[in-house]
Amino acid sequence: MEKRDFPREGVDIDAVFNFGEGEGNLCKIEDYSGEGIYVTIPDQRYLKSVKDSLTDIDSIVTVTFKAGSRYIAIDCVVVHQQDNGFGLKFVHQNPKNVDAIKLAAEATAKRKSNDALLSKEQGHKNLAAARKSNLIKVANSRAKSFLEERVPEFLRALNESLMTEAEIQSSDAAQHQYFDAMAGFKKLANRLLEQLDGTISADASDVANGRWKEKRGETSADEAEGSLSLVEKEEFEDWLIVRVATSRTWGGHGSTTNS
Repeated sequence: MEKRDFPREGVDIDAVFNFGEGEGNLCKIEDYSGEGIYVTIPDQRYLKSVKDSLTDIDSIVTVTFKAGSRYIAIDCVVVHQQDNGFGLKFVHQNPKNVDAIKLAAEATAKRKSNDALLSKEQGHKNLAAARKSNLIKVANSRAKSFLEERVPEFLRALNESLMTEAEIQSSDAAQHQYFDAMAGFKKLANRLLEQLDGTISADASDVANGRWKEKRGETSADEAEGSLSLVEKEEFEDWLIVRVATSRTWGGHGSTTNS
């Protein structure tokens, strides 16, 4: 008989099992080790649909559960199937996975000792919250993929537009403003992508958790006048050059982005 490298510990943790891009369904983590977990799925129709969809034994799934005040999503590889569940191996062998499972198991044991009848309503609340957490993760992943594809395309088109504008200038001094803008965008390209991704991810989490506050879209005349008075003439001209080039680039590139 094969000896396990990591001993398994029995637990009873409510979680959400997700395969593919659906919202997932309730599962139960029944044991764990340093390298993986075993989960069962009570919904037989969902269990059958997952088994029918698994094309190979190494398919990637995500298990989400509550540990303390946070929801933890762990990516796993399916290593074996049983009648009512799956043996899963962690994609990333991270000790924090085991720490989170232990924390969740302790909370479950404590809750059961205080209330022998674990309410079905609480289980549904945990399911809804875990599904929401997984939905945010999927949405953010799609948004990141979109930005990684589209932002570099836009910046390349913007660079070409700035170069075109520079070539038709009548003096070297006039051209330098466009070349400086091109150098600036090139330097900031990676940071721009990271900040866009970070802002969208944070806003998505705020919306999902009811923390969203709409940004003020209007500025009073006094505030606008005060802001403009601080802008030097040369800075304004630099800004205008980039603004015109950006608008032209977006006009030609926007239809592709919106498709």
